[in-house]
Amino acid sequence: MEQKYKMIACCGINCETCEARIATIKNDDKMRVEVAKKWCEMNHTDQITPESINCTGCRVEGQKFYFCSHMCEVKKCVAAKGYETCGDCPDKKSCKKVGAIWENSAEAKENLCGEVMNNKALVVIDIQNDITKHYRDIIGNINAAIEWAVAEGMHIVYIKHNNITAATRTFKPGSKGEELVPEMKVVSDNIFVKTKSNALTSEAFSAFIAANGINEFYVAGADATGCVKSTCFNMAKVGFTVHVLSDCVTSYDLKKLPEMFAYYKSKGCEVKTLADYK
Repeated sequence: MEQKYKMIACCGINCETCEARIATIKNDDKMRVEVAKKWCEMNHTDQITPESINCTGCRVEGQKFYFCSHMCEVKKCVAAKGYETCGDCPDKKSCKKVGAIWENSAEAKENLCGEVMNNKALVVIDIQNDITKHYRDIIGNINAAIEWAVAEGMHIVYIKHNNITAATRTFKPGSKGEELVPEMKVVSDNIFVKTKSNALTSEAFSAFIAANGINEFYVAGADATGCVKSTCFNMAKVGFTVHVLSDCVTSYDLKKLPEMFAYYKSKGCEVKTLADYK
């Protein structure tokens, strides 16, 4: 199924990687301060405050940065002409309004030439505060994988585990332990909760897969012997194409990783490093 990628702004900029949107999704006041300062310096103004850094994206429901919602000449023009983005306009190549943006962002121009999201997704499993601390050894690789997947036009998905047993001490719903780790790049609000090891048991995640026609997955996260194992097995079992990013997966017992990688391969998954896909 082809579906317009709503995180591409009217001008072609990818809202999914926008610092204001990331600060909003993470509700990170420290990041809001940093973004406001940076944008003030870039725009030679002192009118951008941390409190104004709230935006979920140009073309999606939710909060909007004031400039984007009220002052952006590109967005006004697109709305006036009844288009979705500048990519729909026959005059886009000669337009000075969007041209000024494209001069500074070749990616924005390219995005409007291929605005439809592909059928692939990067799925990051259970990189939460209560997971094995070995995640710190691979968090740099996971962040690099996220950047790569965004550039490739993939959907970025985060899976969180919730332990709903009464006496649980880890992954307890609403606790700090079940939150995504602060070191990880969060570039989308595609965050789904599961209560079993297999991520496909999340009804919301399964519905997202169906709605977006996704049939190919790149998997990262933890634990290699638990939730990553179960998710990869079940994805491959139902016919999805599964790629395991070996340098983006970890376990509480690192000695088990070679055994797990062999297991994934035996179940029809491809196992390669991130560099092999770049």
